[in-house]
Amino acid sequence: MKFIVLVLALTFQNSAAFAYDDAINFQPNLNLYGDASSLTDLIGTRGSQLCAPVSITHGFQYLRDTVGFKSLPGDPAKDRIRQLYAKCGTDKERGTRYHQTQSCLRESLKEAGYKPWVYIVGPHAINAPDGIALSSMRHPLTMI
Repeated sequence: MKFIVLVLALTFQNSAAFAYDDAINFQPNLNLYGDASSLTDLIGTRGSQLCAPVSITHGFQYLRDTVGFKSLPGDPAKDRIRQLYAKCGTDKERGTRYHQTQSCLRESLKEAGYKPWVYIVGPHAINAPDGIALSSMRHPLTMI
């Protein structure tokens, strides 16, 4: 049995969103900058709020092309970002809420034929797996 562990670093503030959108584009063969920045109809007055759709697209591309999870969506990145924008309920001014991101990721994994296990870990965690206290999910993340 294969398991997917996908960590999405999502930010929900304008300056952090820009930093994250830029940072992911330095990954070899996974540069989504051109795709995301060309979707001008999805970008609001405060700049890009596409963190969730771009992060999920980026994660799925990496897992499909590098790790071998071939049943993950293989649409062109620009099309996938646009689809996830709609599916996740992203708003071009406020981005994607945590619960929307979690539901969207869960639904996308299920559609690809995987049994989803999706939780947010960090100060803004909104639920926890069975048998784990929510307080234990709400700890700051440290990048190593």
